[in-house]
This record gives sequence, C-alpha cells and structure tokens, in this order.
Amino acid sequence: MRQQTKRTQHLVAMELIALPAVRKLSSLVVTVLGMNPGRMTLQGTNTYLVGSGSSRILIDTGAGKAEYLDHLKGALASAGVKRLSHVLLSHHHADHVGGLQDVLALAARMDPNGHAPQIWKHEKHPLAEALDNPSVLEGLSVGFLKEGMRFATEDASCTVRTIYAPGHTDDHCCFFLEEEQALFSGDAILGQGTAVITDLKSYLSTLRALQKGDAMFKVIHPAHGPPLDDPAAAFESRSAGLMKVAFVPGRETSTWRR
Repeated sequence: MRQQTKRTQHLVAMELIALPAVRKLSSLVVTVLGMNPGRMTLQGTNTYLVGSGSSRILIDTGAGKAEYLDHLKGALASAGVKRLSHVLLSHHHADHVGGLQDVLALAARMDPNGHAPQIWKHEKHPLAEALDNPSVLEGLSVGFLKEGMRFATEDASCTVRTIYAPGHTDDHCCFFLEEEQALFSGDAILGQGTAVITDLKSYLSTLRALQKGDAMFKVIHPAHGPPLDDPAAAFESRSAGLMKVAFVPGRETSTWRR
C-alpha cells in the first residue's frame, strides 16, 4: 500500500505533456486521442490509424467517449478513409476496448458495401466479457492475435506485426509497423511514467525481449503519453528501475502496480 501511495503522489506531481486530439505522426500513422484523461490514463488513450490509402488499420478504440468519435470521424474524413479493414486491440481494459461499439457503427456508415472490420485480440480475457454491450459482436468475426501474426493494409502500403507482450495484463500485445520500424507499445511502455504491472516476471521478460529488438525500433508510439524517440533509453530506464524492485529480499515479485 505504501508503494501504491508513493506512485499516486508521483502521478499527481508529474507534469503531463499536452497532446493534441489528432496528430499526423508520419506518412503512415495518425493518432487520435481517446479524450479520457485521468490518473491511470494520463492524457487519455492514444488510438492509431495506420496506412496511407482509403482503407486503414485501427489500433485500439479508446474508452467510448463521444468527443473521441467526433475526432476519429474528422481524422478519417481528412485522410480520405472509406473503410477500416482491421481493428487491433492491445488488451481487454475498458480504456482500449470501450469505444469498439461506436467504432463499428461508424465503420458501417462509412462503407457503402457494409463490410465490417475484422476485430483482433489475444484469446485470453474474452472480448465479450470486457464490453458493456457484448451483443455488438453478434455476426462479427473476432480473431485471436498470436505472436508474429501480420496485417497488411489493402493498398499494401504497410504491414503491422503482432508482438505478444504480457506483464501489464496476460493478454497484452504490442504491434510493430515494419515500414517505419515503429513500435505501438500499448500499455507495456508509456510515454510518461510507468505502467500498471500485474505480473512482474512476465513484464521483465517482455522488456528483455523488446530490448533485444531495440535496434529495429526507431520510435515508440505508446497507448498513453507522447511518442518516444529513443527506444533503447526507454527500455533501459524501465528495466533498470524494475530490476531493483524484483530483487529486494522479501518483497513480492509477481505483482507490482503503480
């Protein structure tokens, strides 16, 4: 409890970097902020439109705020997007899947042929149990994310690869945009502060695995906070701090929460 209190005090004291509601990060990436700021979500949940053509991939859906949907509509219209081909969900937490119902309704209105996006999430923590209205999934295809699974945009402008990354949750996945060597880190690495960790051993293993690939990563796009332009430093700082926690004699090492 003492550690949790200190963490809360740190979050209150931490000055958050202001983030725009919509921002074009590169020729292939646009971020749309979930408009759900809070102690646990920082500035809010970053969602990402990936690709360059009229069909895009969406990573996460925010918490279901009406203001988010308005910004997403604007971003799609501005980019000339007519269809979402895939919705990739990093994990089951409400600030990442809570906007799915609204996103699906928007996608149905956008596509005159009525093609719904394919929804993907890791098989642990069934998506239906994470949604307030699971009936929204009726008749839709929900696939299971697996390590190494790849998703290409319809115009072949980019490929996104799945990286299974447990520790924050046991269904957590990151995504790697091969053309830009960009890591969408979900809640595994935040742009500011340290994520909630439910399994420290798994989280440390995830960090080590990501560190081995840090030469591949040129930038990290987190689910909360600003982009990180020095991935190696981000992995090192988080790994060093957590290793100190992991090896304190007598301290529980399987669970660590902010």
